[in-house]
Amino acid sequence: MRATSAQLAALSTDDPEFQATATSWMFTVLDVGHAVLELREQLATIPKVWNDAEDACQSVVDGIALLFDSPTAAHLAAARGAVDQAVSVVREAARSKRAPREAHTKFERMSGYLHFMRVTLAELPTPVHTDAPEWLQAFLARR
Repeated sequence: MRATSAQLAALSTDDPEFQATATSWMFTVLDVGHAVLELREQLATIPKVWNDAEDACQSVVDGIALLFDSPTAAHLAAARGAVDQAVSVVREAARSKRAPREAHTKFERMSGYLHFMRVTLAELPTPVHTDAPEWLQAFLARR
């Protein structure tokens, strides 16, 4: 937490509103990042026979990384689309009669992480500006 505070202070010591925006954004990134880590942990434990679920979830991880690295409208749309696709694939895997019971539990957990990401990404404003501070201001305005 101290490292996060130091990063915020380095961003803009003269603009408390921008610091509040950046704080909100950082917590969003941390929350989604945690969900990504949990999703990857679940992926590591499912049998390789579920390649479709693994591929769909990896697309989510890649899309979110790209969005957080470079927030653009196209990257946000791609991340949202990847999450929607992964939700469908994981839902189908969970409903499959060939999935053992422990796999159903893992797919349910994965589905929960994906739904959290879906809701969080749906709440983000579309980054219409390439200027990160302007997008962060739009992000804060939604709160």
